[in-house]
Amino acid sequence: RGEKISPDRYPEIRQESGKLVAERYLPNFSAGRGVHLRLSATALVDAGGNVSGAIESIRDVTDQVMMQEALENANHRLNTLSGILRHDLSRRLAVLYGHLRLGVMKFNEPEVITFLAGIKEAANGIMRQIEISREYRDIGATPPAWIPVQSAFQSAVGRIEMGQVVFHPWTERLEVFSDPHLSTVFYHILHNAANSETGATRIIATYRICPDGCAIIIEDNGKGIEEPLKASLFVQREDSYGRGLFLANEILSITGMSIRETGIPGQGARFEICIPSEGYRVEGMF
Repeated sequence: RGEKISPDRYPEIRQESGKLVAERYLPNFSAGRGVHLRLSATALVDAGGNVSGAIESIRDVTDQVMMQEALENANHRLNTLSGILRHDLSRRLAVLYGHLRLGVMKFNEPEVITFLAGIKEAANGIMRQIEISREYRDIGATPPAWIPVQSAFQSAVGRIEMGQVVFHPWTERLEVFSDPHLSTVFYHILHNAANSETGATRIIATYRICPDGCAIIIEDNGKGIEEPLKASLFVQREDSYGRGLFLANEILSITGMSIRETGIPGQGARFEICIPSEGYRVEGMF
């Protein structure tokens, strides 16, 4: 009584919210069709803190298991199909880019050059959508984990041509419980900020503890974002400054985080990622 369950001795048993839980498959049940069972036990403790009994339950979860397997199989097939489509589109775009390069070399008429530039811009838009769909494919496929924020920022910056823009992340001790694609969130925010059109020369990332959790703050010293544009920043868009922020918002929402823009137009953009109280930890703080 009161003995803790050893993961090495009973690897099939795990703890969930104070309960002991296990799943078993019994192949000879249900006329040989087999059943999936979920077993759980909750300890009953007396006034002295001693375990005096338990409440046990056994549930038939065969339908849920079959549904989960079907969903995983369908997801695998959809990912395979989308991968094939992305590959074929990328190949066809490569051919199109080749023809465009030849067209620019062959023709000198301004009208033709302008026409070719329009085609190239449309092709660039298609390529951006392919890249975003490739990133979106794996979102939610891997369980969330505790991720060091500083490392995620460093991973994101390594994918960006920052030019003359200086980036200072001051988040060394902070970890957040997030989908593994947290660096993709930072990538899209920093990529937009580093765009020459923003006029930014400096980006700073910090964090602060709030009454209801924690906030990661990413701000730059560029032109900022006009108030009428803020409402649509995190909806799906085809292009412009907000491209990719829809994807960032989707990744954050998986673990209950949210994002908003609170900058002052003319003084720079300022993004706040709001983390629930159970979704962050600071080394040495607790």
